[in-house]
Amino acid sequence: MMKDGISYTIGNVGNKTIVQQGQGQYLINIEFKIQNEKDVEQIIKKIDNQIGAQLYKGPLLRRLEPLVIINRPSHLKTLSDFFEQSAESLLYIIGIAGIGKSTLVRGALEFKRTDIPVVWITCEGADVDTILADINGGLDLKMDGILRNDQITIQQKISAILGGIKKPYILILDGFESFLDVDDKYQSKDTALLMSSIVDGEHKAKVLVTSKRLPHGVGKGDTGIQILYIRGLDKEYAKDLFQRRAGIDNIEGIIPDEVISRLEGHPKFIEMLASSISELPVDHIVSELVSATDMGEYIMDQVLSIISSIQLRILCTASVFRSAFTFDDLKNVYKEVYNKDIPKEDLRKLERRSILEVNVKPQMTYYVHNILRDAIPKDKDESAKLHAAAARQFMQRPFNSFDPITWEDIVYHLRASAEIGKQKEYFFSYLEFVLEKEQKLSFAGWIKRLAMEFKVLDSLATDLNLESEQGTILSYLGLELNRLGENDEAGKIYRRLIHLYEQKDIEKDSLQMIHAKTRLGYTLLSNALVNYKQENLWEARKIATEIEPFIASIKDIGVLRHYYEMRFSIARNSSDSESMLKWAQELFLVAEKNFKNNPDISSKEFLAVGHMTHIIAYLHNKTISDSERMEKIWFHMSVHLSIELDIENLIGVASGLLILSAVVKPKDPNLSISALLIYEQINLEAGLAISRSISDWENRLIQEFMVDSRRVQESRRSITILSPKLAPFYNRAINRYLKRQSL
Repeated sequence: MMKDGISYTIGNVGNKTIVQQGQGQYLINIEFKIQNEKDVEQIIKKIDNQIGAQLYKGPLLRRLEPLVIINRPSHLKTLSDFFEQSAESLLYIIGIAGIGKSTLVRGALEFKRTDIPVVWITCEGADVDTILADINGGLDLKMDGILRNDQITIQQKISAILGGIKKPYILILDGFESFLDVDDKYQSKDTALLMSSIVDGEHKAKVLVTSKRLPHGVGKGDTGIQILYIRGLDKEYAKDLFQRRAGIDNIEGIIPDEVISRLEGHPKFIEMLASSISELPVDHIVSELVSATDMGEYIMDQVLSIISSIQLRILCTASVFRSAFTFDDLKNVYKEVYNKDIPKEDLRKLERRSILEVNVKPQMTYYVHNILRDAIPKDKDESAKLHAAAARQFMQRPFNSFDPITWEDIVYHLRASAEIGKQKEYFFSYLEFVLEKEQKLSFAGWIKRLAMEFKVLDSLATDLNLESEQGTILSYLGLELNRLGENDEAGKIYRRLIHLYEQKDIEKDSLQMIHAKTRLGYTLLSNALVNYKQENLWEARKIATEIEPFIASIKDIGVLRHYYEMRFSIARNSSDSESMLKWAQELFLVAEKNFKNNPDISSKEFLAVGHMTHIIAYLHNKTISDSERMEKIWFHMSVHLSIELDIENLIGVASGLLILSAVVKPKDPNLSISALLIYEQINLEAGLAISRSISDWENRLIQEFMVDSRRVQESRRSITILSPKLAPFYNRAINRYLKRQSL
């Protein structure tokens, strides 16, 4: 029961309350007009009980502020209209820090339909790869193979994820200003690609973006976009909020109107001042606040001035967390650093003053707002210890390389402790974790993130004068840049690495030096294949000749792989078909031996490369008969496609099919057309941008092919012999064309 004995359920109309019933596509259609905060809390509880558990993926939720439903009715109506009545897919919610952007979104989510999933992403410390992984995991899209494939472009990954969602869902990008530079332009081209795809692409998402600033070039009237500017509360709402938080029925005669006006309707500053007003010299505050240059800074200074040293320690501990955190997180980190338990009374005082936000649903969590986090006075050594302790706290939880929620906080706190503390112990903890997880994170597709972490570690190693560790870091950094296709940058890193070894008088025949030079040679030829430079080929030849005498004694698989790949590329760039076949065979022997000793996904990928080098070598080799060449190509293509399908490398499959289509075209046009059909089908199913469109002439050939059921059946048998796993793609491609013809 509630105020005036009215019991509210969905559909009832009560005292000063309207609750509309029904369901829209995204939200349950509820409109509130309520004056009493307790009524709001009771109604939300009722709705929770009726609509059940919510589908949610993201950080721990902050406190749901019931007053947002009272104070922001027009804004909630805008959100409701965006979800249910607008054709736009993107809504920017713009306002200064602490004005209530995230709180507004948090309130709106309470009324979403239970079958509509929500993915909430905190933008601080994130990137587009993180966003895509969170969507993939949150919506169970099962596109891990696409995301972890470093041969697939970021645009293709974005298209795959957005295009793979067939049902409505809500995506929240909170604190989007982290992606903008000082001129409000995107710091990354990837972010620009994501946002344009959200606006222009075909998908079922409704995207809410909270930000202090609007991206450059975005404005009202832009197609596919809405903008909601959040400003301070109206004076009456601001006055009402002050009274509620201060616990005063009427502030007339206690707090002058000019003070309420000076607070500019800022909810967080109103809450902080009102919650602490009984402990502050009111007359002094009133007179100084009106003339203060920076109202927010003045209020925070006053509120922080009345907290004790113990409360400051609790607040410093809480401020290391980027988002909401549990009581256990707070308790354990505090205990590790200060060797004491948190005094409960001091914790409650921080809650009462609205310094620590507390949420009890679905579990006890706390949150420190960003504007407070930045204002809390901190000792660097103490902050480094707290971040290191927080990292160890998060390490107690299960690790899943595909789910950044399970490891992002660990990396963030390890990095923060090393950057703030500038001490070797923090650096080594950070380095050891990144090295330990490198292979798993790389396989999961976090190449850009790994490159970023190794760049930070490189800078820290330089500051701490740790040359030995810097060699390891540069080697890994070059590898990640190679995987990203940033070969110019990778080449610079390997040259730095070689110079570092030369300064340390590392022997030329050492594994370290050979590895660095092999990587440089491989990188030079990667550049040459994309943007041919004769000097790259000359330098790669020189490196190959220099290290050739030492190769026979090398056992390291990575060094041998890159040496033989480098040799193969030299031969290919030199149009030396005989040498291409020689080095393809050497590479294959190493790959085969490696697979037999360790049959994991990495060794399978290496084996697929070995088969592909043979295919390329035989394509260029004119010294054997055409029938023998085709037999060799068919064998290696069959195994190559089977391996790539097994490890879900669809780009590798598509590339192989294009080669196959061109190779068999003169003697088996049916198989050539079938390969094209499967190539197109794979690209469409993966949501990728097709790298080579089907020409008009090929379309005519496909149409002729489709009307002859005998040719279709024969090709199905050929495809099944080549690789049984290709048959389902072929069948779906045939059905797609038949359906298109019927229309």
